[in-house]
Formats: sequence, structure tokens, C-alpha cells
Amino acid sequence: MKVRATPSSFLQLRGSSLAKEERLREQILKALDNHHSPMLTALSLKVRVAEDHFVKVRSIIKDLVLKLAAQAEAEKTKKGFCDEQMKKTIAARDEEQGKLEGLEADITEKTAERKQLKMEIATLAEEIASAMKALSEATELRVDEKADNDQTVKEAEAGKEQVEFALKVLKDFYDGAFVQTGKYVPPDSDRSGKTVGDLAPEIFDAGYHGRQDSSSGILGLLEVILSDFDRTEVTVTDQEKTAAEKFDDFKKATEDDIKAKKGDKEKKEAKVVSLTDDLTGLEDDKKTASEALANAKDQLETLSKSCVEGEETYEERVANRQKEIEALKKAQQILEDWKN
Repeated sequence: MKVRATPSSFLQLRGSSLAKEERLREQILKALDNHHSPMLTALSLKVRVAEDHFVKVRSIIKDLVLKLAAQAEAEKTKKGFCDEQMKKTIAARDEEQGKLEGLEADITEKTAERKQLKMEIATLAEEIASAMKALSEATELRVDEKADNDQTVKEAEAGKEQVEFALKVLKDFYDGAFVQTGKYVPPDSDRSGKTVGDLAPEIFDAGYHGRQDSSSGILGLLEVILSDFDRTEVTVTDQEKTAAEKFDDFKKATEDDIKAKKGDKEKKEAKVVSLTDDLTGLEDDKKTASEALANAKDQLETLSKSCVEGEETYEERVANRQKEIEALKKAQQILEDWKN
């Protein structure tokens, strides 16, 4: 006897459908769990309490996929903006840093140069003062020396003149060469103009000519004195000439040296003024560069907080988001397959 198949009751069909939905729910939960994603966790809870055959779940999954895709695109755009701004800011920071270092090097160099010039100027000032003092002292000594030499020559000339006169008188006396003419008054004469010879006693047959044996010694001594006066005059005159020439040479060399040092000193002083002006400008530039560097660093710090710093890097966020999208697509595919 053929046995008829007993048709499934409504409860059996309903039970079978519920069992299928439960298996489907488990598959979706399995696809969503173990990702440590707040978004997928929230969706998993909704799946667990769903009672409308996953109609709303499919809609939620679709919306989440779209939302994650939009976030990815937005973050990609932000990443490009951040990369560009970070690059520009880093370049600006490095440029200002290099500029600042260059300015500091220039300031150090010019400050050292100015200090060296000031030391050289001080040395030149001392040398100029020393040279001027030496010239002043030499000039004073030369004036005194010339006055002494002139006095010596003058005295020698006066002495020479007196000795020459004495020699003439004695020679005339001893040689009997007196010739009274006009109003000539012989030396050693009395008021009437008569000499010792004129007043000699008449017992002498010839004129009195003194002691002839002593004349040669007296005349010789006077001639030696006259020679000394001549030699003194010539020697002192030559010494004066030589001293004057040496002083003139010293004076010219010293004045030329003073002039050269003054010119060098003036040039160095002008250079110091120029360096001071340069340093003032460099200090202003340094201040500007320091402020620009500080601004660049502040901007870079702000960008770092916004674009770099955080619990996850950009690459980690991209990887995690991709896993979320894949999990949602897998759950969506499960629902699609179940519906068909």
C-alpha cells in the first residue's frame, strides 16, 4: 500500500523558516564580530534584536558601507591637504632655520671683525700718541741743542776776534811796527796817547822793544788758543749741520708715519661704523627670522596634532576601515543570498 506523503504543517514551515533565519543571523554575527569596531558592534546588536527578516539590517548595512566610503574619501582628501601643508610648513621651517643660522654666523663674524678693528684702532692711537710725543721731545731737544751750538760758535768767534787782536798788538809791539797815524791810540797808552816805549828813559840808544826772548812763547800760546777757537767754531758748526739734518730726517719720517697711521686709523674707524650698521640690520633680520621660525614651528605643531598625532596612524585607520567595509559587504552578501 502506497503511503501518502504528509504535507508539512504551517508550524513546521514556520519552524523551518525560523531555523534558517537563526542560522543566517549567526552567519552575519560571525561576519561582524571579532573586528573590535564600534560601528560593527552596534550593527551586531541590531542584528540580534531584528524581527523583520533583516529588511532594516540590509538598509543599515548599505548606509554604513556608503558612510565608510565617504569617510575614506574625506580622510583621503584631508590626508592630501595635510601632506601638502606639512611639506610646505616643514620647508618654511627649514628655510627660516637656515636663514637664522646664516644670520647668526654673519653676526658672529662681523662682531669678531669689529672687535679686532677696535683693538687695532686703540693700538694705532697709542702709536700715534707715542710718535707725536717723541717728535715733541726731539724738537725741544733740537731747539736747546741749536741754542747751545749757536752760543758756542758765538763765543768762539768772540774769543777768536779778541785773540787775533792781541796777536796783532803783540806782533806790532815786538816788531816795532807801531805807526801812529791820525787819531790812532795804541793799546796800553796813557791819556796823552804815549806808550811804555815812548816813556822809556833817554839813556837807551835805541827804542825799547821789550824782552824779545819771551815774545815767541806768548805769541805761540795765543796762536794755539786761536787755533782752538777756529777748530771749535768749525767743529760745532759741522755738528750743528749734522744734527739739523738728522733731526729733519727724523721729523719727516715721524710725520710720515703719523700721517699713515692716522689714515689707517680713520679707515678702520669708518669700517667699524659700517660694521655697526650692518650688525644693526642683521640683528633686525635675525629677530624677523626668529619670529618666522617660531610661527612655522607653531603651525607645524598644530598640523601634527591634527594630521599626524592620535591613537592610530592614517595607514592604520585605512586598514581598519577596509576591514569594516569588507565585513559589511560580507554580511550584505549573506542577506542577498538568503533573499534569493
